[in-house]
Amino acid sequence: MILYRFLKTIIPFLPVLLVVWMALALYLTLFPGDLLTSAARLGNPKVGHVILFGGWTLLFGLTIMLYFEKKSISILLIVISGIVFGAIVELMQFMMPFDRSGSLYDVGLNTIGAGIAGIMLLIFKIWYVRNSERDIKSATD
Repeated sequence: MILYRFLKTIIPFLPVLLVVWMALALYLTLFPGDLLTSAARLGNPKVGHVILFGGWTLLFGLTIMLYFEKKSISILLIVISGIVFGAIVELMQFMMPFDRSGSLYDVGLNTIGAGIAGIMLLIFKIWYVRNSERDIKSATD
């Protein structure tokens, strides 16, 4: 129940968190690599792809399901959105005139991150719906 209460308190901030995460992802993936410190590269850049795009997909899904109250949205659609976001970023990197290059390997890593987020969202959706129903029943008793 602690997690359920915590989620209820952060719902109003989800769109802001999503925009901040997107800005961070775009900064880390589109700025010249030599301007980024090793801390900003999240250690291993390949793990960074999974974390950045998985995190974006997770926040995007939570924002849609909780803030916009669309609990019936398809998790697959959310995952596809994360994959498309990652692919667009890689395409933008490919078109950059400086030290950036997009690759299919990175698109694959972005896809893995979005897929992991999709699994987490599916588990969350099942858990949240059960707790919501329990919350409604206890309020009507």
